Amino acid sequence: MPPLQRTSSDSNPAASVDISGRRESAGCVPARSSGPAQTGSLVDLVVLHAPSLWLGLNLALSLRYPQQGRAASGLCIKTGLPQAILLLNQTKPVWDGQVKLYTALLTRNILTKLVSVVLLSLPFIVIGGFLYKQASGSSWKEAFFRSYVVLQNVPGADATVVPNDRAALVLHSIFQLGLLTFAVVLGVVCSDISAAVESIQSGNYAVVESGHTVILNWNKLTIPVLRQMAVARAEQQVGAFKGPVVVLADMDKADMDAAVAKNLQGCKLEVLTRSGRPHSIADLEKAAAGRARIIVMLHPEDEEGAAERKVAAMTGIEALGGGAKAGQNLLIQSGPESTEGDALLATATQGSLPRHMKLGLIEMKDQERMDRLISQCAVQPGLGKVYSQILLQTHTSAEFYLKDVFPSLLGKSYAEARISFDDAVLCGLLDTKTGQGQLNPSDDCLLETHHRLVFLSSTADVKPSKQAMNKARARASLPVIRYPSAPHAASQHSPEMPKKDIVVIGWDVDQTVEGLVNGLGDFAPPGSTVTIVSPDEPDDLPSECGNCCCRHFEGSVASRQVLLKAGVADADAVILRMPLHSLADNDADAQVVASLIQLQDLAVESGRTTPLHVVAPVRHPRTIELINYITSHSHKAAGNSRKDFGAVKALTANQRGTKGREGRQGVVMDVDVLLPDELLSGLLTQVSVQPELLSVMNDLFDAQGAEIYLRHPSRYDLSTNSNQPVTFSEVSEVARQHQETAVGYVLQDGTVICAPSANQQQVLQAGDQIIALAEQA
Repeated sequence: MPPLQRTSSDSNPAASVDISGRRESAGCVPARSSGPAQTGSLVDLVVLHAPSLWLGLNLALSLRYPQQGRAASGLCIKTGLPQAILLLNQTKPVWDGQVKLYTALLTRNILTKLVSVVLLSLPFIVIGGFLYKQASGSSWKEAFFRSYVVLQNVPGADATVVPNDRAALVLHSIFQLGLLTFAVVLGVVCSDISAAVESIQSGNYAVVESGHTVILNWNKLTIPVLRQMAVARAEQQVGAFKGPVVVLADMDKADMDAAVAKNLQGCKLEVLTRSGRPHSIADLEKAAAGRARIIVMLHPEDEEGAAERKVAAMTGIEALGGGAKAGQNLLIQSGPESTEGDALLATATQGSLPRHMKLGLIEMKDQERMDRLISQCAVQPGLGKVYSQILLQTHTSAEFYLKDVFPSLLGKSYAEARISFDDAVLCGLLDTKTGQGQLNPSDDCLLETHHRLVFLSSTADVKPSKQAMNKARARASLPVIRYPSAPHAASQHSPEMPKKDIVVIGWDVDQTVEGLVNGLGDFAPPGSTVTIVSPDEPDDLPSECGNCCCRHFEGSVASRQVLLKAGVADADAVILRMPLHSLADNDADAQVVASLIQLQDLAVESGRTTPLHVVAPVRHPRTIELINYITSHSHKAAGNSRKDFGAVKALTANQRGTKGREGRQGVVMDVDVLLPDELLSGLLTQVSVQPELLSVMNDLFDAQGAEIYLRHPSRYDLSTNSNQPVTFSEVSEVARQHQETAVGYVLQDGTVICAPSANQQQVLQAGDQIIALAEQA
């Protein structure tokens, strides 16, 4: 019985030495398991499957020699099976290596997973084929083929057609094992498909876009900016936000999607949100930032390390190829306070990015800029409506546009250029050499190729009108309007600019008063007074600033007696300066509404004969509807108790009459309702499309540049009692005699008309005002 002798000889010392040597060789695998487990080479797989092959070999020998009787079977059991079990126990690290190997392979892509499953089934195919060969006596080719088709459940494979019972037992065992193999393959495929579907639903896949818009970070301006972009897209402005808008922020995608769905209902703007870190190159690539046409980088809500993260994001955009394509705009919103981080950001902007990148660094300093706007609105009632018309994107509003100098105007004076347009108001120039913009320049300035024209228009399609140019030449020597030569200084002391008593209600001790106080000092008439009512006195409140003297009145802003003692009832203007930034939107707006109700009652009781002007910043646009409702209905009870005062009425800046004009008799309170977030987002949106507008906007808000003023017609010696209509071109000419640029009207019913047609006629009334760009009040 030579075969049996050879089988039993496997247990002799020499054979065991050979086996132990193989075991030790296999046992060395775990010591360097990180290598094979990661590479997964064919040699490693054969070594790791050696115990399985050894066990199968012993079982095959038992099946091959059944005719030897009980002794042979017992010998197989005593030698092959125990030795295989001993080998399995002694080679546990080998099995651990197998687990590590397949774990590593199953973390790869789906193709690698399928290949690993096939390799996992390979030893079972070999063992099954070997056993079937011994049990059935068939050829090796047929045995291995039957083992493969049954194990893999190949269609058409039949495990019932067998030559004997032993072969049937082998095939059915292989079939049962094949169910497990099929389940593994099915699980791998389904797992990858589920992961892919989940990735699509969660938005974790990369955006495949080019020439789109990317917004980095999420703060209070994100939703307003998206609203402004939606309006600009609806108006089909040239080059405005083509493709989708991708928002990449370090917050949960579901939260971003919910906020977009809630606030942008009905907007035809495709918004894709991606959760990630804007300062990570991998996440920037997910948003396709390198291929975007417009990138708006908002200031992160987390102030710690904000500037450094923005610098990292800028570097990442550059690394992804940002700026390599002409016309790509990168717009950065700076933080609310001047910090060393802002200096780092400015340095990076000036030096690290490519020169051909269209980069505009907006030093927003949100609170400072809005404080200056609020200051102007407090001094000039109704100015908030004008800024809303110019900065906000609406279907009927006018906004700033930049155009190259038209060939027909090259070499012409600014005076000739400004009278060459019928449907737009030329209000400034941009010098492309210096990057500086100037509103309301001198008429003597000659237009050159390095100039760009700044228009205020309701349409981007601005062209010179031949008819306007012919009329301009015809009236060059004979002005249509003849007016007395009134010195400019005399107009400065017109009744529209008396000194102001301004009360600021509320203040957050964490915020500086510098922006608001400086703004009031610049824009208020000489001799004006500023009173700040708050529980604690601001640390940086000066006693005097510009044209104003300042004082603090300590007390609760909700106390009726405190407000009366502070002089609210007799004030010319009240600014509601609640700590909006530290409150939720609804809570902040609720405080503003409650204060307005209290101010209205105080104004009614005071018996004042002029309206109390209130500047009320709010967060949410829907709050305006509530304020309109309150101010238009709450006067009824007060009117019944004050018959001598007439019908008490409160007007907001957003109430515009459409039928005739209302007089101001009985108006107890005028409210300029401002939306700071919306105004700033409108500014961001306009500059993101036209980055050169940044210098023009800086000139508009800078105290040294030209600002917007509301002028009474008498300033320009225009009659408000003649009932004779005048054209806007005539009004523009008389405004230029005072070195000012007329850009529209504010009618006494609150209607704002910006950039009217040059030929549009208007009968001026006593309550009408002319919107003008001027460098001094």
